[in-house]
Amino acid sequence: MAVFRHFRHCTFWKLIVILVLATIMLQTWHMMMLFQLESKVRYKSSNGEIQNEVFPGKNDTSQGQRQETGGSIEYLMKKMWEKVRAANVFDQSGSYVVIDNILEGSNIEENRTQDVTIVTQCSSNHLHHLLTLSKIWNGPISVSVFTHDQDTQFAIYTIAYLIACVKNVSKQVLFHIAIPVQNLPIPFDLHDTTVSCNDRTDTVQSKSEHLNYGVEGVEYPNNLLRNIAIHAAKTSFVFIIDIDTLPSPDLRVSFNVFIKRHKQFIDSSSPIAFVVPSFEVNSKVDISSIHTKTDLKKVWSDSKVRPFYFELCWKCQRYTDYEQWGQLPDFDFLEIGYFVDWEDPWEPFFIAKKSDLPLYDERFRQYGFNRISQVCESYVKGFRFAVLNNAFLLHHEFKVPKNFHAKKEEEQNRNRQLFREFKKELKLKYPMSDRSC
Repeated sequence: MAVFRHFRHCTFWKLIVILVLATIMLQTWHMMMLFQLESKVRYKSSNGEIQNEVFPGKNDTSQGQRQETGGSIEYLMKKMWEKVRAANVFDQSGSYVVIDNILEGSNIEENRTQDVTIVTQCSSNHLHHLLTLSKIWNGPISVSVFTHDQDTQFAIYTIAYLIACVKNVSKQVLFHIAIPVQNLPIPFDLHDTTVSCNDRTDTVQSKSEHLNYGVEGVEYPNNLLRNIAIHAAKTSFVFIIDIDTLPSPDLRVSFNVFIKRHKQFIDSSSPIAFVVPSFEVNSKVDISSIHTKTDLKKVWSDSKVRPFYFELCWKCQRYTDYEQWGQLPDFDFLEIGYFVDWEDPWEPFFIAKKSDLPLYDERFRQYGFNRISQVCESYVKGFRFAVLNNAFLLHHEFKVPKNFHAKKEEEQNRNRQLFREFKKELKLKYPMSDRSC
């Protein structure tokens, strides 16, 4: 009987081991099937580089379109899909596949270190904002795109369209992609793509099936996306904003002039955040008509513009001191208006040196405390906060509670607890700092 029990015990554990190994093999096979699908139409050139038969060539206008980046939408989609299939880089948690520079604009200048890159992130249904943002900013932009499942086809198409057909995007924008491991892309037939640059640009404004935070079982990794875009920025300074906001039209040029006048800010060992006051614009107002601070103050006095998050979380923005900012003398150049002592829970948008900036804590996902955690750490690290006199940031439409997804409060409560732990960790990370938040 003892021998039988021993045999039965060994057999049980052997079965457990076999089941575990089988599970691992099935998961591995699943990933290989998704990421190693062969393209239906491709060949190798004489130098061994993979090309595509539908690539029309740099000057080919057979589709009635001018190719700004040297490739058709179909070719660019195939190029991106190959990168997606071959992706093998994951985030620190192992939860997301990360693809840097999935399609770099062909004319992006390499030697612009003394400049500012807009850093932003979004899901595919917000990529159309780049049409206006790239035109207003007219400089480097680094954007991380979150996609998953069947949404990947729309994301890849939209990026390809923007690079092939929009000159500002092809010259200025670096695209990156993050995909949840549990929701890998669903293969699609690239031959179904028949669009060309002759199509109206509103073809990229089709809304994807889900909101950023509204996909059941999929967490939107906003801080991971921000970090990916920061890493890829090639300039000394970065300006981290939401993709549905627009900076004042002359901000990039005037900031670069400002920095040349104040070279001490480049070499200073004391980090500084140049705060850009942010506003919300009534949907009935043409946001592109607001060119200057004078324009802004006029619609502000008519209550068609208000401070950002005015209705949702006024205390999160009020320390910018909008009243003082509005009363600053009207200079025709950019300068520091005043300094602000950071107070919890202030979360301003600001420009900062990339080398000074602490990265975002990637544990924060979905809604709540993702941006303020980084602002909080910047303060503890020793940042000073200087509000710029003429710069501003405009958000499309007023922010109101009814426009948020159903689980907003649940996510915010979860992240609030994480933020409490995060603040305790900062005391260990910066033991010599006399600041806390």
